[in-house]
Parts: sequence; C-alpha cells; structure tokens
Amino acid sequence: MPRPWWDRYRPYADACRRLCWLNTDATHVCRVAILGKPFHAPWAPAKVCFEHQVDFNYVEEQHLWEDARVDADGLHLAGMHYAVVLFEQEPDARARAALAPLEQSGGVLRYDPATPERELIEGIDRRTARDVRVTPPTPGLRVRHVVKDARQWLIVFNEVRTPAEFTLEWAALGAGDALRVNPATSDRRPLPPDRRLSLAGHEITVIAMEP
Repeated sequence: MPRPWWDRYRPYADACRRLCWLNTDATHVCRVAILGKPFHAPWAPAKVCFEHQVDFNYVEEQHLWEDARVDADGLHLAGMHYAVVLFEQEPDARARAALAPLEQSGGVLRYDPATPERELIEGIDRRTARDVRVTPPTPGLRVRHVVKDARQWLIVFNEVRTPAEFTLEWAALGAGDALRVNPATSDRRPLPPDRRLSLAGHEITVIAMEP
C-alpha cells in the first residue's frame, strides 16, 4: 500500500536519530514522580502534568520499599531526586509507610478528579519551582529537559494538530546564548529575544543553551 508520508521518511529518520542521541547518556531534569503499580500507570494525573508542561517519571511503588530512599526532601532513586510524588490509587501499605517523611513535609499529593486541576499544579509549584512555563496556556505542548555535554537542552513538542504560538519561560535560560535546533534538518538559529515560538501541528523543536 502506498504510504503518503514515505517521501518525508529521511527527515523523520534524521530527527529520530538526533533525538535518540540527545536522550542517550543524558541527565533527565525532572522533579515529579507519579506512583504506579506494575500493572497500571495512572493516566489522569499524567494528563494534568502533560498539559501544564510539568515533566514527570512513573515510579513503580515497590521501589519505595526495595531500593529507593525517601526523606523530607524527596524520593531518591537511580540518581533522580523527586521533590513531589503524586498518586491516584491508594498505595501499598509498605509504600505508604515509606512515604511518611515526605508526606509530612508536603511532598506527597493525591490526585482527585473532583478537585480542580489548578489545585494539583499549585501544590506542585509550592513544593518545587516550575522548570517550564508557557504563555498563553498551551495544553497540547510537551516538554523534556535534559543535560548533555555540559549543555542544557529542552525538547518541545506540539502533540496536537493545531499550530501553537507561545512565549517560553525556561529556568535554564540565562545570560548565555540559546539556539533553536530543528532535529529533522539540524538547522540552528538563535532563540528570539522575546522567546516567542511558533510550532506547526505535530512539530518538534529543541532549545540548546550554550555552556
């Protein structure tokens, strides 16, 4: 069967190759964990995080009593430090006991579908500084922050078909030069001073901070 996208396979493959390189041996900058079970990864709290550009990792609850360390500052696992742990379903009693120090310090939040989404996001913001913010709200936008080769990188993906135009606030943006990189072509150009970006539907871009 003919594939209408086949003539664009080469840039697609190039983008995959470059994004794989970027994510390999990089340090993921992420302060939020969503607690799951071996047979279930909660979608509802993940959707709220996705739509507010709050990156997260799923963590299976058995890690809490097997190989993680939990204290008042967060959940420490495999080199990651999560300041916030979200859960939807009641955790195993062993996990709940392990979370006690973090819960007492306000770092454990329960997702409740009856509670407005903004309250969950505000709870995260009270606990840890938001890495990325965009104006206006752009729920179709996804972000991932990594550090590789002494550079800060931000992957920004418009997951929906509708084009997106927004102003980017990223904690890593400082006095240094920032580049916008097209992963399909490797084209690089300076990030606009006003940090205003436009993405077509399903477009992905990468922001790189020079070390």
